[in-house]
Amino acid sequence: MGSRVIMPFKIDWKFIEGNYAGAEKMDYNDEHWRLLQVPHDWSIEKSFDPHMLYGGNQAYLPRWSVGWYRKHFNVKPSSPKQRVYIQFDGIHSNSEVWINGHFVGKRPYGYVSFQYDLTPYIR
Repeated sequence: MGSRVIMPFKIDWKFIEGNYAGAEKMDYNDEHWRLLQVPHDWSIEKSFDPHMLYGGNQAYLPRWSVGWYRKHFNVKPSSPKQRVYIQFDGIHSNSEVWINGHFVGKRPYGYVSFQYDLTPYIR
């Protein structure tokens, strides 16, 4: 039986704000996306709005936009019994996870840890 390997995924993420059709596809061009590390919150890069509806509950920062994060990584070939999971310690809300163009799952609530089995989608 093999040992468990945990790889941190904090660095070398790509990010772009906005909703881009086809961004979940493997061949989508992310060349101009910003490189960053997680955790990351793009709303703190915006201007505070003291007049926004429910602003005090959201630190007076905009929360209604969409952002895409991408991570390119390689998995070493191993035994056919090996499983590959990704664990998130918390995402704000309404997250969708895609790998290699395949929808893996959606999390409608925020700031709770969860994981997905990526094994069927590894190429």
